[in-house]
Amino acid sequence: MKQSRAVKYNKSKLGLISRTFYGQLKRSKSRGHKPPMYTRDELFDWCSKQQLFHELYALWVLSGYELKMRPTIDRKKDSLGYSFTNIQLMSFSQNVSKPNLGQFKNGHTPYNLKT
Repeated sequence: MKQSRAVKYNKSKLGLISRTFYGQLKRSKSRGHKPPMYTRDELFDWCSKQQLFHELYALWVLSGYELKMRPTIDRKKDSLGYSFTNIQLMSFSQNVSKPNLGQFKNGHTPYNLKT
């Protein structure tokens, strides 16, 4: 089955980082934080220099783009916004399984993940 350009782009490294960055903008606003202290291009450059990003990305591709394997960017201190000193790379499943993360106030996780 042929994939559309948009789907191919979203699965590319640049597409993944773009979606991540624009999600960070949205989440920053909803949390009352300042926007990320970097641009999308600076985030892409930062990720491109991280060996872990390339490893996580390769595992995501090998998994057939499973959500739980997708590379994500986590804030080290949740009370602070997005900055290069407050972010780290990890898989989606690692991010949502962190204590007190990935849960809504009612205790439900936003995604049904099978580990």
